[in-house]
Amino acid sequence: MLPLHAFGRELVLFRGSDGIPAALDGHCRHLGAHLGHGGRVAGCELVCPFHHWRWNREGVCTEVPYASRIPRAARTRAYPLRDRNGFLYLWHHERELAPSWEVEAVPEALDPRYRITARKVWPRFRSHPQELSENGVDVAHFRTIHEFETRGIDWQPRAHTYSLRYDMAPLDAGAPGEAAYALESFTEGPSCTRTRFTGALNGITLHSCTPLDPGWIAVHSLYYFRDDVPEAAAQRVFENSQAGWAKDVEIWSHKRYRAAPLLTPEEALVPEFRRWFSQFY
Repeated sequence: MLPLHAFGRELVLFRGSDGIPAALDGHCRHLGAHLGHGGRVAGCELVCPFHHWRWNREGVCTEVPYASRIPRAARTRAYPLRDRNGFLYLWHHERELAPSWEVEAVPEALDPRYRITARKVWPRFRSHPQELSENGVDVAHFRTIHEFETRGIDWQPRAHTYSLRYDMAPLDAGAPGEAAYALESFTEGPSCTRTRFTGALNGITLHSCTPLDPGWIAVHSLYYFRDDVPEAAAQRVFENSQAGWAKDVEIWSHKRYRAAPLLTPEEALVPEFRRWFSQFY
């Protein structure tokens, strides 16, 4: 069981005895105790620490131990949850609408030839999910911030997803052979991105962005590499990747969003991307 703050709300996550995860509003509908602080899991239900009301994963109260009947309105909000790719993906809609799409299962996460080589959490910093995704089409910053020369970019939006293929090379190739890989990125919705490496290194990085409060987010990352990738090489990719993230986070944390930015013709993908992202507002 885990208390969680996200979307400006208090939530509670738990796994039942069957291993299936669930997410509910954090505060009990009875007298407001936080289910994630002192509550307990009993079978596949969550027991409130205050008066021991029991809640199932659908948010329905199944027992009030001292009452002859359960109030008809004894329901709390349950959030659709998917245990996939090494993440728990939680669906939030302000009007409580059901999920309109599913996060795809990543083959590498189910392939025994692949292993998780690293995990990283950026727990809380100032930004917005749009800023993180927009970074991918901001070609100019790859040279100025990350020291990569971008010779070409192919951005393909499709409904709630888009793919990105880059033709790029580091200004300083670094260790021999490690620059010889292809890079492809795929994004689902406003906050789930994965980047696949093929060639000299075979692996995939997954990044998931969670809005916490207005203007504040957290990012969780997983790094999968195939067993034939040496640990030292996988570690270098992780360290280089996170060094790049650190540079971006520093800028995101202090920048101001420009709704009408002053752009050059070479930056035409930025307004195109923003039109695509607007579907999530």
